[in-house]
Amino acid sequence: MALIKHAIQLVKDATPFKDRHYPVSSAVEQLVYKEVHEMLRLGVIEESESPWINRTALVRLDARKLNALTIKDAYLLQNNEGILSRIDQTNFISSIDLKHAFWQIELENNNRQHTAITVPGRPLYQFRVIPFGLCNAVQRLCRLMDLVVPQNLKGNVFVYLNDLLVISQDFDSQIQLLKVIAACFAKANLTIGLTKTKFCFKYLR
Repeated sequence: MALIKHAIQLVKDATPFKDRHYPVSSAVEQLVYKEVHEMLRLGVIEESESPWINRTALVRLDARKLNALTIKDAYLLQNNEGILSRIDQTNFISSIDLKHAFWQIELENNNRQHTAITVPGRPLYQFRVIPFGLCNAVQRLCRLMDLVVPQNLKGNVFVYLNDLLVISQDFDSQIQLLKVIAACFAKANLTIGLTKTKFCFKYLR
């Protein structure tokens, strides 16, 4: 897992709620079972004995009630205005996609129960990693990327949520930057999505 874990901080006196699942057709039910199998295989969810139950859309957490009981994180999101000041000196760009970004951040053990979901005809499940739709997930991802990307690279590496833009004046510099980023990602045990990643394309003005 990644360098940090995500904690869900609930408001004082928050109590468990139990939402019923939405009824679905048999065709949709088969899609749900297929997705559950894949999420179990990837270690995204696990069986649960939680007193909490959130609604789902397919196997996506409907986090509205949980979010309403969660203390919001004020961590500032990345500001990418700096890339505009460097664009005239940029000749090469790489765009790196952090695959299933939120699923690469583990939930604290005692918070997993808060993400429990019900699936018709299946056991109760809970998320082992940050589910999509959870408030403060973006802030936690920003905290992670601020830890992963060295401060001395911030003039050439710009982060926006699960995407990194690596810019440089020449090809050799681009390769060196990519090597450093690769080492940082490996150290943090992060995975990129190759289908959405583009390396070393020429910036045309």
